[in-house]
Amino acid sequence: DGSIGVWLPPSAGGASTSPGTDTSWHPDAGDFPNLASMDIELPIAIERNFAENSDPYPKGTRSDMPVYWQIPRTGGSLVRRIFGNCLHLVQASQLGAERNSEGDLKTYQTTTGVHFVNVDTTTPTGIQRAKNLDLASSASVDVAFTPLIVPMAEACNSRHQGRPFALFRHPIEREVDIFYYEKSNSAVLAEMSLLEYIQSGRISNNWMTRFLSNKFTGTLTEDDLHVAMDILRRKFVIGLEEKMKESILRFERYFGWGLHATQEMGRCQDDELLAHANELDQEIPRGSAEWYLIMAQNEYDLQLYDYVRYLYDVQGGGIAR
Repeated sequence: DGSIGVWLPPSAGGASTSPGTDTSWHPDAGDFPNLASMDIELPIAIERNFAENSDPYPKGTRSDMPVYWQIPRTGGSLVRRIFGNCLHLVQASQLGAERNSEGDLKTYQTTTGVHFVNVDTTTPTGIQRAKNLDLASSASVDVAFTPLIVPMAEACNSRHQGRPFALFRHPIEREVDIFYYEKSNSAVLAEMSLLEYIQSGRISNNWMTRFLSNKFTGTLTEDDLHVAMDILRRKFVIGLEEKMKESILRFERYFGWGLHATQEMGRCQDDELLAHANELDQEIPRGSAEWYLIMAQNEYDLQLYDYVRYLYDVQGGGIAR
């Protein structure tokens, strides 16, 4: 799996596009399967060690551990800056990489004032270290960052559960942004066009669905998609990259991080959001050859993104208020 297939526009008689390719389309419950009525088995660690998002978060404590799922090129760097520089939250992240071999769990501070522990939760080795040191029960961190959501669940436990949350972005926009980011940092890609990049096999194949279902190789099925959808429905607090400020405020309300915010924290956050909004995103025409080739590799992620947009609206009237 991962090869570039042939994907034709509907006008050419090929497969129909996902509604996820049209951001003016607003999903509702009738557009999706009734997951609650289906016998869906989640990965055991996620089922046991991640709390239900409907369970109130114990604000003002570190009884449970918020876990930010880092999806590539989807605002993760901004989130880390806001949480670290503005809200002064203690984080477990790649900041701990250089101290990942130390014996005991310790907290450090960067030259810019960001607090972090000596555990790198973005790698398998670091997550195993988090498990060995019982990071989830230590009450040492306010938030952990990781792209490896299932392994991170294994580092939590049923008494001190993980509380996953994330920002989500349109999968095709995300893949285009990944290309231009890598192109700007690679001599190999410097002269390569987006079409050549796609045809070289470098485009991700349903990144979100694979990481949520823990199925990194082989052919995905609708069962894998349903697992991914149900994890998001039951466990995650959802944010959208296209609604960045609203999403960040939603996270802060859910976890109680804004309860003691100062004017200085607010200004810091506004400055970070403004700088992010001024960054220019590369776009490609909808319906172009590049668009459909990326779509062909992200059929399940596009469906998942449609569901994410639905969940975002649902949570706005419920758990995230």
